Amino acid sequence: LATPLAVGWGGHAVTRALTLTLFAEAFGCWRFWAPRTFRPDHARAHFVTNLACGGGLMLLQAFGAGRYTVDNYVHRNKKKT
Repeated sequence: LATPLAVGWGGHAVTRALTLTLFAEAFGCWRFWAPRTFRPDHARAHFVTNLACGGGLMLLQAFGAGRYTVDNYVHRNKKKT
């Protein structure tokens, strides 16, 4: 999923999938609030990191990836023909 995002292909679908994956991992794996968590400070740091990365991907989806992406190149070439 990271490669299409890096080159700018299928941005909206890829960001949705990555965001869903990050949020699922945050709430499923890094449960720092559970009473028997081994290192709650470590789990909390990973939980917050996953939420922050997911939020950044949601911003990327909302505002777009920018001018130089594969999606924009394909869209621009379709307009010319």
